[in-house]
Amino acid sequence: MGNAKKYIQDPLYGMVHLSELEMRIIDSEAFQRLLSVKQLGYAYAVFPGADYSRFSHCVGACHIMGRWLSTLERNGTPLTPAQTELYRLAALMHDIGHYPFSHATERAARNYYASLKTEPEGTNNAVEDDRQLDETDADRSRFLEHEELGARLVSMDPELRGIITEFGLSIEALQRIFQRHELASYANLLSSDVDADRLDFIRRTAHHTGMPYGQIDQQYLITELRLDSENNLCWTEKALSALDQILIARYFDYQQLVFNKTVVGLELVLERVVETMLKRKAWDLSLAALKDRVKSHKWIREDDHHLFHKIREFETASTTSDAEKELAKSILSRNPPRRVYQLTFIDWQDLEQKFNLFRDRVKLFIPTWVREYGIDECLWFVWSKSFRFTEYKWDLQVDDHESAEEYAKVPRILKGKTGLSVPIIKEPQSLMNSLYAKRRYDLRIYVVIAEMANPRSRRSASKLKEKIEDEIRKRVDELDRETIGTRFASRLPGHVTSEPALF
Repeated sequence: MGNAKKYIQDPLYGMVHLSELEMRIIDSEAFQRLLSVKQLGYAYAVFPGADYSRFSHCVGACHIMGRWLSTLERNGTPLTPAQTELYRLAALMHDIGHYPFSHATERAARNYYASLKTEPEGTNNAVEDDRQLDETDADRSRFLEHEELGARLVSMDPELRGIITEFGLSIEALQRIFQRHELASYANLLSSDVDADRLDFIRRTAHHTGMPYGQIDQQYLITELRLDSENNLCWTEKALSALDQILIARYFDYQQLVFNKTVVGLELVLERVVETMLKRKAWDLSLAALKDRVKSHKWIREDDHHLFHKIREFETASTTSDAEKELAKSILSRNPPRRVYQLTFIDWQDLEQKFNLFRDRVKLFIPTWVREYGIDECLWFVWSKSFRFTEYKWDLQVDDHESAEEYAKVPRILKGKTGLSVPIIKEPQSLMNSLYAKRRYDLRIYVVIAEMANPRSRRSASKLKEKIEDEIRKRVDELDRETIGTRFASRLPGHVTSEPALF
């Protein structure tokens, strides 16, 4: 950990010790910005305690990373002080590139900039020479995911760059850890199915929301970490139940909070408002604009409060349509879109293609509903999710790059005294052996009913909602039977398990 100069009192871990370098990074303007970026986006509008910041989460992730590295050293894995500090620093800074309201903004920007399709093929590298990119057309139509932006900020932000180089660490080495370019090393401690990020946010979310799903055996997961004979990070067989527990806890955490019907509805509205603002040039999240704002120190002011201010400006702008104003009011006055249809089931992964076809055909109904109910098209939403228990997708080949990345993120179990480990999905005693090829499929239809915000018209609006629910259910259920059909009719003939009857 280096010389521990100061500490932060944390509600989960008590006294979190930090080195002089880490405190300098925490005191930087770019990191202080995270105090006003909420970890769980707009979830606090439904769960009032879910308003903790990415700042506190990042400090927790740094603490977890330090404990893992100490465990490896105690178990005979030599680490240099520079390696320890680099990985702790990567955990501390792993969310520094998050946008205001995080994932909703990121999805909106991703959709908008992908629609421009002007970037030359083959230029989308996360870490490359900035001199090749300055003021190019590609920069003005290019968007960075938060991981890419975080990797770039350590060199783009003069203050961050100065602190890191002052302490003699390599910016390039830190960027490689961010981007998982060191797969043979300890990248899984930062980004995998069981990493410092997830260990902290699952417990921290449970603490702040009062939900029980985050009561994971964190201490055991830390103490049972090892390296196998091929230098793969793994856990002893004794930790198998704790590993299953965190993966199951993540599932319930997502279902109960992230995928809560009102949380999803509000985030869908927020996403559409942001995308509309980007189209109207009311906000610019292109690489060229971000570079300018980082260099001019304007980026540090772009937090959740900044985005709410922009939404208020959007609501009153002369170019904003009446329906778009209703979208803004949905966020600002908390009038969430109403869920008028839901389909949820768990089945094998090979049903995903049919499920996606079903979703696309549902979207084709929207123009009809616009005409029938007189509600503008921009106020309708179709949300779908295919949730998997591990990063690995069953149907991908391990020899292709994407699947090798996913496979590398699956936790491994050390097998007795052999010195070798196996992925948890191939361990017959693990729940993940049966669950990793399953998916939870969710499809919901939402609509913003403006009258719901007015107590005087809420009764008639509720009747309209009930009418929409009844009529949509008949059509979409019929489409479900035509498109997806009988549940559990799909099979995975190539799957190998100790319990063939399960499949």
